[in-house]
Amino acid sequence: MMTKAESVFSGEDSIREFFKEAEEVVTPAVELPSGLNPHRSRGVRIFLKLAYQNPLLNLKSYPAFRIARAASEVGGGWIESSSGNLALSLAVAGNLYGAERVESVVDDTVSPAVERALRLFGTTVIKHPTGRDAIPRSAYTAGRAHEEGLFYPDQYTNHRNRQAHRDITGAQLARQFGEQLDLVAVALGSAGTVIGLAECFESFELPIRILGAAKLPGERIPGPRTVELLNELPTQWREKLSGLEEVTARSALEYSARCIRSGLLIGPSSGMALAALMQHLENLDLEMELERSGGELCCAVVCCDTPFLHLEQYFELLPESFFPPVYHSSQLPVSLGNERR
Repeated sequence: MMTKAESVFSGEDSIREFFKEAEEVVTPAVELPSGLNPHRSRGVRIFLKLAYQNPLLNLKSYPAFRIARAASEVGGGWIESSSGNLALSLAVAGNLYGAERVESVVDDTVSPAVERALRLFGTTVIKHPTGRDAIPRSAYTAGRAHEEGLFYPDQYTNHRNRQAHRDITGAQLARQFGEQLDLVAVALGSAGTVIGLAECFESFELPIRILGAAKLPGERIPGPRTVELLNELPTQWREKLSGLEEVTARSALEYSARCIRSGLLIGPSSGMALAALMQHLENLDLEMELERSGGELCCAVVCCDTPFLHLEQYFELLPESFFPPVYHSSQLPVSLGNERR
């Protein structure tokens, strides 16, 4: 392999080295200007931590590759309960680290775009029914793994999930902001991110508070969970939070879209975390909070995804008036005179 400074990777392990070095690259934190942050003039600063800016364009790739490296001698088939970025990342990581195949157990309501993406990445898709009468997706996944002899990482209990966020996501935030950071907003799915961040901040003795974002029941936001489903997790996620906000899909998508139009390509889960922060700020006694923090409140939003897998949702859930119109040229005639037609 050539020097890291040249960012050239060669040899049989070139792709593995490429992904490994990507974990050392600090992803940007970009402050929202007043046009995207209505509280800016009062002393509230909001930074988007663009944690999706890695080779696979999602935050879940960090734990996926840590899991894959640890399982490189396992071989055989792998299976995970995920219809999102962990499944996509695990498909790539498994392919690079010896998995014969990777299966993903998904809800039978999965969108065609996500289903196609999973198959494109090399994942065998197993659709599982939703509803109260169906056995939990994770239970089915564990049962299939046992009966078929498949490696089942189980992102919800796997310590490498939270460790990746402790060592990478949390460590980067600590390095970028240190004691200046007051609050971090995170969307809650497997809750590995929030637990990893909390462990990191505790180890550095940083008094950074963590705000969790859950989706309201019935809302379609891919990845994050409702509070009811979060309460089924086998981890102590709630005790790591200083606050919890429930968010609608429309609010999440609108915040995402407004950032997209400024070139910050954050997806629905990221928009949900930003929406939760905005709700939280509206409910705070800001004057008291700013006085307590020395006149300035510094916040960060962990942005874990991009919009590209979920474009149809923006058009389904946001009003038509939110988008510019589309015309046929015949509707907008022009006078060309003697110019060539």
